[in-house]
Amino acid sequence: MDSGGIGFRFMQLADELILAIIEQINDNKSLCTLAATCRRLQQLVEPYIYRNLLLTDGSQATTLLNAFNSRPDRLAGIRILGIYVGHKLAENDPTERSKGIEALESFIYRMRNLRQLTLEALCCNDGPFQTRQPTRFPWTSTGSIDYKSLFEKASLLITNPELRALPFLQSLTLHSHGLKKQRYALGENSVVFIHPNLRYLKISCFDVDRSLKDLPMLHDHRHSTNLKDLVLEECNISTDGLEALLQCPKELKTLVLGERMHHFHRPNYLPLGSSPSFIRALKLHQPSLTYLKHVGGKHPSGLPWPTRGFGYEDMVKLLDLRTLEISSNSIFNDFLRQKAYPQNLEILRSLDKGPMDMEVPSKMNLGLIQTLGLQSIRSLKEYHMVLSQAPIPGDDVLDIHWRYQQRRINVYKTGQILKSQGVRFKVFAVQGFNFIPPYMYGEPVPRELLAYDSEYPTTFGSVRDDDVVDQAVDDPAEESSDTIGMIILSGVLNF
Repeated sequence: MDSGGIGFRFMQLADELILAIIEQINDNKSLCTLAATCRRLQQLVEPYIYRNLLLTDGSQATTLLNAFNSRPDRLAGIRILGIYVGHKLAENDPTERSKGIEALESFIYRMRNLRQLTLEALCCNDGPFQTRQPTRFPWTSTGSIDYKSLFEKASLLITNPELRALPFLQSLTLHSHGLKKQRYALGENSVVFIHPNLRYLKISCFDVDRSLKDLPMLHDHRHSTNLKDLVLEECNISTDGLEALLQCPKELKTLVLGERMHHFHRPNYLPLGSSPSFIRALKLHQPSLTYLKHVGGKHPSGLPWPTRGFGYEDMVKLLDLRTLEISSNSIFNDFLRQKAYPQNLEILRSLDKGPMDMEVPSKMNLGLIQTLGLQSIRSLKEYHMVLSQAPIPGDDVLDIHWRYQQRRINVYKTGQILKSQGVRFKVFAVQGFNFIPPYMYGEPVPRELLAYDSEYPTTFGSVRDDDVVDQAVDDPAEESSDTIGMIILSGVLNF
């Protein structure tokens, strides 16, 4: 049968069957080709052409504007929109590359079926700014879209739900800043926190300062939104500012607190963990919070960490918290030392670890376990060590850490100690480059790969070493308990 016959029979199919075929096509060029064959297929295919839009420069926005002006009904088909101005800048002027995107703003208001929105402006990881060398382009992290005005019209500030913009938006990722001296301040941009139906929100490189507690729009909409997952990445976070934001969701499930560790901009307040209101803010979601990650900010030298009694009782009352991830300078390490841990904690993950953390003999590993109070967390099922201090770009990431047998012996012993307490021990290697967060569109993202699992105690990556069992028995424990304590207290092991 010739191809014309096949095409004729295809057109005899019901719309529902043709739509089922169209749904399997993920390439926009193929969709455009199919839409150009006839009017019927154009009507069926077009919603799929516009369902997922990705823009990296202003010329693409101009093309879209022409399409929307000729057929406004195309706006109804958009489900996902990503604007990534900083992508692949190379030697192009970022301000020139973004021209035209601002004209798209008025159309975003009319994307009634939009589910996922990403707005990215320039980042220090992008193009000519990666090397930190002088460049002929001025630095700017200002976005092309006035998202503050957009979300004012999409938020609970609009009392009539039928008049709100973006009524079905469920996911927002925001790396885009304001003008002049207040470019990093979250301030009134926090209106994004009172979108009624948003489920996932990620913002990066903002100052969550104490002035947020005085914003009526946040206080007036306590426990009003459906936000479930919140990620603050590479942000300066004040305790008062955090509490002001966390009062808006009804039931937050997951929370990532990534304090600023790499960016040049510094606030005039201390990092989280310096005030009891830090834990008071978490207590707002005591009945619902199941996952918490904290990458602690740099604590000013000379200032002591808070002592026992600092929010410990409130920490214990986070009864639904099942997974806790903490960096080496997180205040939660101190909580664990004082045996202040959520009563139903099942997975504890220690970040910022490096190969040297696996060099210590087994008795020191036991000391670390005892110091962190792991033996007292009866609900604990898994303890993870993440080697994020030493990302490796190559394919041998799983094996390169296991070149030394002493390291294998130490990890084996630690696994056996934890196994005797009913805890599974895992070591994760990190594959990637030494870039800093936030990881923007087109940038390589570090990946965690399982490098050791105590359920398979003599397997290290792709290396099987059954001799570690006998070697572990013969290996002497040289360090005294006093030496262990001094090393731990000195912070050499980053605990």
